[in-house]
Amino acid sequence: RRRPSTGRRVCGAAGRPATGAVVGVVRTSAGAPVRNATVDVLTAGAAASATTNDDGTFVVRDLAPGSIVVEAGALGFRPVRTRLT
Repeated sequence: RRRPSTGRRVCGAAGRPATGAVVGVVRTSAGAPVRNATVDVLTAGAAASATTNDDGTFVVRDLAPGSIVVEAGALGFRPVRTRLT
């Protein structure tokens, strides 16, 4: 069983809407990274996906601020869903 460890940041410039990113790591319950896991990031009205690298790390950029749901899944593992607010 694994849970994505995620962080969220929001940035913006004058005249442009603020966007953020979700950066995280998918790990097994023993702490080993899960590579090639699919990570779906859902926001109000939008969705984006990423695949973890060999270290289990993923990045999804250009997200609107607000509530975010992160779903991670990989072959042989039970899917995990986490809500970021």
